[in-house]
Amino acid sequence: GLNSNDKVLHQASIAFDTSLEEILPALISGATLVVAHEEKDFANLLSLIDQHQISVVSTNPYFIDYMNNHLENLSSLRLVISGGDKLKPSLCDQLIHQIPVYNTYGPTESTICATYHKVSTDDVESIPIGLPIQNREVFVMDEFMNVLPMGIQGIIYLGGKG
Repeated sequence: GLNSNDKVLHQASIAFDTSLEEILPALISGATLVVAHEEKDFANLLSLIDQHQISVVSTNPYFIDYMNNHLENLSSLRLVISGGDKLKPSLCDQLIHQIPVYNTYGPTESTICATYHKVSTDDVESIPIGLPIQNREVFVMDEFMNVLPMGIQGIIYLGGKG
């Protein structure tokens, strides 16, 4: 849902596939892309969000945790996307009351993102990886390639375009 009014923070290294998730949707939709030069300095990133009135951030759970503890400078944000590592409920328990947070999952071989889940206050034990994005399928199977019923642990298989 990006549009020309959005400002997207670009913080991932260009060598990391996640950078494409920041760059391409912004350029395709006419949004402004604000490039962070010190992507590991969380205080600087927070300052950029405030200074440039960033509306969309796609980042890792570590920066989300930092934002969760510094809510005062996030009034311009309308969307936060988490990826790259496991998002735990405690890392975004305050943030989700102020800004929609989506947990995403996708191994590099899947070309960035394969599933998404809007985090809610119901996600108290763990945050699911969610449902497949458009043109994708997700199967949980056992070692014999049998599809398992909902709630049973197994091996994740991805299918579809991408």
